[in-house]
Amino acid sequence: MSLPLPAVQTVLGPVDSARLGRTLFHEHILLRDELVAAQFPHLSDPADLGTIVGAVAGVRAKGIATICDPTVAGLGRDIGLLRAVSHATGVHVIAATGLFTFAELPPYFACRTVDELADAFVHDLEVGVQGSAVRAAFLKCAIDKPGLTPAVEKVLRATARAHRRTGAPIMTHTHAASEGGLIQQDIFEDEGVDLARVVIGHCGDSTDLGYLERLAERGSYLGLDRYGMTEHLATDRRNTVLVELWQRGFGERLLVAQDSVTLRDRRRQPEMDDQRHDWHLSFLVDEVLPVLEAGLGAAAIETLLTDNVRGWLENRGSY
Repeated sequence: MSLPLPAVQTVLGPVDSARLGRTLFHEHILLRDELVAAQFPHLSDPADLGTIVGAVAGVRAKGIATICDPTVAGLGRDIGLLRAVSHATGVHVIAATGLFTFAELPPYFACRTVDELADAFVHDLEVGVQGSAVRAAFLKCAIDKPGLTPAVEKVLRATARAHRRTGAPIMTHTHAASEGGLIQQDIFEDEGVDLARVVIGHCGDSTDLGYLERLAERGSYLGLDRYGMTEHLATDRRNTVLVELWQRGFGERLLVAQDSVTLRDRRRQPEMDDQRHDWHLSFLVDEVLPVLEAGLGAAAIETLLTDNVRGWLENRGSY
């Protein structure tokens, strides 16, 4: 059963989409090793919550009202932590369902059908996540350098079928250099998905305007969502691509974010900070938006951070 428009499900319950405000549509509040979290919970640091709350409260003070967190199975989703962060900061947090893999499936789902995997996603969207009453609001899936492995195709098709059953929008991870977004669009179209309900992620890693135009012309949103990952593409080049796409008439199909990780357990945080000085939750607000506003105007910022995100989240309804 879909939510009546224009409500959007957050971790603290449904919210009128008009109240979402400026939104970072692709940020990870926490990434963690699921095996360690389940089997060695004593390795979690209780001080971590304070670190996360401080960062999220910091962007709220700078005008961000909502964060979409696409942390799903395979990345260490923790719905209780997301609720705690939202409650402590007043920032709306929107959770996802899906399964993140580049090549293989967990044995449980490897032994089950596409539709059984889709059932798991639908449960999160219609019943609740991790035994809670918190419902996910969108779907997340991935393709990367290994390409369309059997496991990746299974997840893409399960994502599409869960979308068809619930109307929930889709966000993807892609490897832009191998044009993975086009492969995703092909699978989704084959499954009957309206591509206007899909964000193709990590488009901002590419300067190939031909590739990006093909994605946008098929109706999908383009996720320019890795600001701060300068090892993939420098910030000024990301801005150049965004402005060019805007000038070509695709402004209403663009979303911006950082794909940042506020806290992760794979590397200790000081090491992450040393490697990526600009990759943090505030970088877009502090360094990028003023440049874009100077070039495109204040209304463009509202389009990128508010209107387009609402359009993607609101565009739901069962088939």
